[in-house]
Amino acid sequence: MPHILPKMRRGASIVGMVYTRMEVIEWAAQRVVDYIAVAIICAAMNETIGFLLNDTARLFRRAFNARMKGSGITALQWRLISYLKRHEGVRQGPLAELIEVEPITLSRMVDRLAEAGLVERHADPTDRRAWQLYLTPRARTLLGEMRRTTDKVSEEATEGLSAAERDQLIALVGRVRCNLSRRDTTKESQTENV
Repeated sequence: MPHILPKMRRGASIVGMVYTRMEVIEWAAQRVVDYIAVAIICAAMNETIGFLLNDTARLFRRAFNARMKGSGITALQWRLISYLKRHEGVRQGPLAELIEVEPITLSRMVDRLAEAGLVERHADPTDRRAWQLYLTPRARTLLGEMRRTTDKVSEEATEGLSAAERDQLIALVGRVRCNLSRRDTTKESQTENV
């Protein structure tokens, strides 16, 4: 029995109110109905792959951010640094598109990372108005720590799955991502042809 309705005898009084056994049963039944309704709503939300993937990504980011708090690196900054590792010398505009943030948001992120000594801006030799971005040696060192943190979060997330199930999960999510990427590319090319 919840703490607000202590063990009661028939006709017992709480703060001047008298509860009969039937009222207590009705109250408890309503709580059960409320809990079942919440469970049904949660189950219905979890049935969609989009919700599951988005919620899982949110939990990954939260776990990563909690573990990397001491370094001052967030999951979004990790994403920026990871893309920059593969695309060193990229301009800010294309990088903003790659990580799907507004250019002004990326500019602020790069400012913070530059202040932290993780990213350097170099003038683009072909366009003096543009900047190319490069990782610093300190960022390369931090990449190892971030990779270990990501691996640890992934291990925790897939705890209880066999190696074959993990491989299958990666393959299936990869196919879903590929399908959606292909649709985005097709949609963009159709828009450009109009």
